[in-house]
Amino acid sequence: MEEGSQGQLLKDQYPRHYIVSASRNEGEFLRQSTANDFDIIVGSNSNHSQRIADVRFDTEFLRFIRLRFPVIGFIAEVKFFGEGFVPETRWVSQLFDMGEPVNFGRLHYDFEVYRSSGFGLEPELDPNADVRVEIELRSGRDDSPQIHHIVTEIGTETVVTEAVYNRAPSTYVGSGSGIAIPGQQGSIQDDVENWSFWSAPHITSGEEIGSPDGRQFVQVQVFITSDEVFAYGRLNALSIEFSPLLANPVVGEVALLTEPQPDDGVVEVPLGEPVNLTYDVRADFTSDSQVGFNAIRLLTPEAVEFQRFEMGEPLATVELDSFVVNDGALVVYFPSNPVLPATNAPLRLTFGTRVFNFTTEFAGEVFQIDGENLSQSIEGGDATPLVSTNDLRVIAPLDKLKVLSALDLESQVMTPNGDGMHDELQLSYTLHGVAAAGVEAGVYDLAGRLVRRLVSESRSEGRYIETWDGQIQGRQVPPGTYLVRVTVETDLGTFEKTRTIAIAY
Repeated sequence: MEEGSQGQLLKDQYPRHYIVSASRNEGEFLRQSTANDFDIIVGSNSNHSQRIADVRFDTEFLRFIRLRFPVIGFIAEVKFFGEGFVPETRWVSQLFDMGEPVNFGRLHYDFEVYRSSGFGLEPELDPNADVRVEIELRSGRDDSPQIHHIVTEIGTETVVTEAVYNRAPSTYVGSGSGIAIPGQQGSIQDDVENWSFWSAPHITSGEEIGSPDGRQFVQVQVFITSDEVFAYGRLNALSIEFSPLLANPVVGEVALLTEPQPDDGVVEVPLGEPVNLTYDVRADFTSDSQVGFNAIRLLTPEAVEFQRFEMGEPLATVELDSFVVNDGALVVYFPSNPVLPATNAPLRLTFGTRVFNFTTEFAGEVFQIDGENLSQSIEGGDATPLVSTNDLRVIAPLDKLKVLSALDLESQVMTPNGDGMHDELQLSYTLHGVAAAGVEAGVYDLAGRLVRRLVSESRSEGRYIETWDGQIQGRQVPPGTYLVRVTVETDLGTFEKTRTIAIAY
């Protein structure tokens, strides 16, 4: 037998001291050069006296395991054993081709939850097990949700098909200087022009699909999450309601009645004060299957006062057949003056309301009264040359004085792909005339929910720069539009500025 140091057999020079640590989540320990223990100690022995160490601990979800020997010794092999079911499962479907642009209805699915009493025991149906499913959808105009690039002769990138991209070399060649070689693979980005972002998660079967209508292709991704080691979920079936378009497209834009063409195209309204808004809608028809509509449902976060309905070119007041104002919606019915392929006319709603959020989207949809087809969502766009906003959103800035000024973003598009280009958001702002003011800077979704707090502390006058890496607790945020908000609390009141940022991968 081989002998080790000090004349001992190698088999007898096993480690006398070991520590087994684990973690479920990524942490700083992955970037540290020293071998520190992870946050959970699952086993240790400082006076080990056998050649084989058998470390057992309660079954739990773990991702990282580290075996550390404070005293050096020889080991032959290490084995780790697990049991149960994975805590997270993600499935992304192929693209579904509807044959033509369609309207989407509800999402239905059959999801079952199973639980086992322990390792090796047959799982049984148990709806009370702590397992949940979230389903997201996105819709697109073409059959490629991503844009592929290769490197050109001058070092820039050009768009190519996926097939051409896959044939291109995928790694740098040459001296290893990191210089891109012409013809090799470049970046892959989400096609945000032709594809929507992933929808908000659907957590109940039968919910209305939140992806934009008027798209031919749809893709589904499913997340199944379990908080129990011996429980899992199974998605048996999934179906999507759809029907032909009522028109193609239906676009709308909102504006202040007194300021239809703001200089920067952004509708700014005073927070909490009465305002009169116009809502222009235009429809086009591209197929005999598109039958038009005779009603509009406008989703309104706050109470509204209906004022006027107009149609035609030029716009002229038209008497509605009826309208309904209730919590969260204004619905107008005009079957006597329907929008049809043969009698197509632009239309305008004028209404009064108040805005209490710093960003509000006035989503809407058109539909047929007692019609067989599904309703169709209104897309933000150029509905009339009389208005220049091309959007359904309004913003209510809280600026009162120039205490907070010059909130600037280095770029309004962020692509945190790790390629060194627009990987971080950098925002800068200036405080004037304050010795100590409470400053809050954060990133929010379009519903006003906090996504990431960047700073929360007292600051004096001066210029400040904050950065964000596009992550939440080590995970990348979903692509989409977000709001960057800086709030300053002073004795004179609250001062605030908001900007939008688009994130794509």
